[in-house]
Amino acid sequence: MPGDQSDSSVVYEAANRELKTRKDYFAQVDKPVIGIEWGKGIDVGAEIRPGQLLAEIVWDDASKTPIEAPSKCTGRIEWKNGQIEYEWLHTESQVLLRLAVRKKAERRKRTDSNFSIQ
Repeated sequence: MPGDQSDSSVVYEAANRELKTRKDYFAQVDKPVIGIEWGKGIDVGAEIRPGQLLAEIVWDDASKTPIEAPSKCTGRIEWKNGQIEYEWLHTESQVLLRLAVRKKAERRKRTDSNFSIQ
C-alpha cells in the first residue's frame, strides 16, 4: 500500500478518505507522545495536497516530527480529530482527519480539463 512505509507515522486510506496513524511507527519509536500540533490553517474546510505539512508530533523529550500528507491525500478536510488518545498510539491506529467526498461537478471539471480540442 503506497505511503505505508515503516518510516511514516501516517497512512492515507483512500477508500474511506481517512488519514490514520500507524501503530507500528509509534511502537518502534518507543517514546511517549505528548501532543500533535496542527499546522496553521489545517482545519475543517481547508484544502490539502500530498506533501503538505499537516502537523507535528511532539515527543516527551520536546523533539518534534513532521506529519506530511501522503500520496493521494488531497482534498477538503471534512473532519479533524480533536481528541487523539496519545497514550494508545503505539497499540491502535487512530483517525487524524477525514476528507470530504468530491462533488460530481468537481470530478467532471478535473476530467474535462484533461482534454483539449485539436
